[in-house]
Amino acid sequence: MKTILNLLSISGCALLLLASPMSLPAQQQTNVVPQPSKNRPSDAWQRRIKEIHFDGLPLGEVAKILQEQEFFPEVNFVTEPELNDLPISVSQLRSVGLEDIFNAIKIVTKGKVEINRLVDGMVTFTRTKLPAGEAKAVCQAFSLNSYLAMRTPEQSAKALKELESAFDLCWNMLERANPNDPTGRPQFNIHSGTRLLIAVGSPEQMLVIEQVIGQLGDAKTRFTDSLVPPASTSTNKPASAK
Repeated sequence: MKTILNLLSISGCALLLLASPMSLPAQQQTNVVPQPSKNRPSDAWQRRIKEIHFDGLPLGEVAKILQEQEFFPEVNFVTEPELNDLPISVSQLRSVGLEDIFNAIKIVTKGKVEINRLVDGMVTFTRTKLPAGEAKAVCQAFSLNSYLAMRTPEQSAKALKELESAFDLCWNMLERANPNDPTGRPQFNIHSGTRLLIAVGSPEQMLVIEQVIGQLGDAKTRFTDSLVPPASTSTNKPASAK
């Protein structure tokens, strides 16, 4: 009888040992530990962002967002100072990589921004420069609705004169900084019925106007697709608002 009880005790201990986690093979125990997610590629240029959009953010801010931890922290984004305030409005993008985002920025800026991948960890945003002799004047329209909203006709007239004065200051400073530049001042006028500032000049001049308009509030920019003959090199002052 004692022999039978001893055998039963030994069998019970053996079963307990077999059921203990300590008796599992090392490989089986390892599989219980949660593994790090492999859905995020280590190569930033292979990574895809689930969803992203920019609603009129300055390009300098867009560069900072792209460098945040949840996006592309391995890449340094450097923006040319003149482009820091250029507004970027990109509709909701889904499942996109860096190249897709760059292409969207080029589209919404009408090719005014050149994006250069110097090395895997360095990207620059610079102004697109046309070869010498190929620069063409462009026509762009800028909405002043936000700037003139809630103003009386008298207040609007005063605000437009102040805007014209700001542009005069810009051109005067540029002429002093570049005395040998034959481009001249851009031509622009204000269409009172639609509250549009319509300008004709070089792409670089349009960039200056866009930056000034962008600082007035939430004014949106509308671009025309047609090219017009090069602007005159005359240094006459822009036409006053009608």
